[in-house]
Amino acid sequence: MSLDMLRQSIASTRSFADGLLARAASPAIGSLVGGNSNMGSVSHAMMLSSGKNIDPEKHYNGWPAACIRVTAQRVASQEVVVARKIKPGAQTKAAKIKTASVPKSMRSKVKNVEILEDHPLIDLLNTPNELHTKYDLLFCLVASLELSAKFFIYHHQKADGTSSLWPIPAQRMSPVYGKERIYDGWWYAPENSSEPYFLPAERVVYHAYPNPCSLLRPISPLQMASRPILIDERILDCQNRSFRSPHPTMALLTASKQDMPGGKPYREELAQDQRARIEGAFMQMFSGAINDGKPIILDGWLDDIKMLSRNVKEMDYNNSSKTIQSRIMQMFQVNGISLGQ
Repeated sequence: MSLDMLRQSIASTRSFADGLLARAASPAIGSLVGGNSNMGSVSHAMMLSSGKNIDPEKHYNGWPAACIRVTAQRVASQEVVVARKIKPGAQTKAAKIKTASVPKSMRSKVKNVEILEDHPLIDLLNTPNELHTKYDLLFCLVASLELSAKFFIYHHQKADGTSSLWPIPAQRMSPVYGKERIYDGWWYAPENSSEPYFLPAERVVYHAYPNPCSLLRPISPLQMASRPILIDERILDCQNRSFRSPHPTMALLTASKQDMPGGKPYREELAQDQRARIEGAFMQMFSGAINDGKPIILDGWLDDIKMLSRNVKEMDYNNSSKTIQSRIMQMFQVNGISLGQ
């Protein structure tokens, strides 16, 4: 290590130590719960991968996607109403009829309220933005909670005074911690863009599932079911490879022996390029699910073919797949009936 590099390392260490001392002398709320504005993106990246290394975008398919869609569709189909408190006994007939349709567990909370037919919030939810409907907005919020344990809504105020609501993917948001409050805002990294945008906390609606083990790391059903999900994906990968190449990866090809001048047969040792040509020809003739079960004719260049492992039918993993499927559904709290089984 050169002298200049040593001096630079010492200076960096002193600067980091001075920063820690300053934070200790005047602690901010954001620092007390786990970060500061300068470390926001780093802390967020650690929160996404700490403990449960599973990417929401990558694993939103198969059984997780089926389970999440059931819950998200059910919530997105619900009617959203706006009401105001009124004096006891002042309800109109129409309001009483609607109150009677409320579930019993909620009737005590809507006993002295009047349901409003028209309200700016209703209009905003019905048409949140240029791309989404109310159904889309609610679906994205619930799916985001199930995938990443958090959701974000950005409230955009237009120049003409109108508003719009935008659901933002949780994995694209990084927190900016504050001194007087936990979050001063968020850095938003849009798709296909290298420039992040700062969104003030006043414009962002944030909600997360609680995690008893961490203040800042909410945990989602997808993360809790990470092990059975990864096992299920490995089973599918194994079956996919088997269907694409059922014979070459599981067979031992025995080349024919040649006769020596003295009459004793021998098997010629193939060069690397010869092996590659034979493997390529065999794969071209017999690989793929459409060629599964196709007969192989042993002619002058092959003496025998021995299967070294199980075939596609034996690799169905029927019992294992059912067990994994059941565990995934339990984590998302759905059942086979709701999934259409």
